Amino acid sequence: DGLTGIPNRRYFDETLSREWRRARRNQTSISLMMCDVDLFKRYNDALGHQAGDDCLRQVAALLSANMQRPSDTAARYGGEEFVAILPETASGGAIMVGEKVRHALHQAHLPHPEAPLGFVTLSIGIATLLPAGDDGPETLIRAADQALYRAKHEGRDRVCVAGKA
Repeated sequence: DGLTGIPNRRYFDETLSREWRRARRNQTSISLMMCDVDLFKRYNDALGHQAGDDCLRQVAALLSANMQRPSDTAARYGGEEFVAILPETASGGAIMVGEKVRHALHQAHLPHPEAPLGFVTLSIGIATLLPAGDDGPETLIRAADQALYRAKHEGRDRVCVAGKA
């Protein structure tokens, strides 16, 4: 990605497809984290687009730095959304990574004048599947996206897991 320096959406799509096929072959689970910078439009409105670009670069670097294993892949999904592919990772491991990323962002304490806590936070949706049948990677994306929507709906700055209330 030209702005953030981490892999872009195209790389993400190709990697997820490859990891999905590998997980199906090996009968292992695969997890996906979808992350959204909370109240990013307000951030841009308050501090300007250059500050917004810098914020995205910092979030991308933090996300990338907190991947657990070389096979884990962080990428920019679009706008202020990021994703992380976590091959051979069960739900519990994905939650640990999500919380680690969220807490690292808390520690970074990037000022956000329009946020309730006064600094930049992330909402994270996680889905874990064991590929089977005719399902494709879009099933995993859809589930993680729904979990992300729930994280935002429940108050932001949290990790929500698909299929768990």
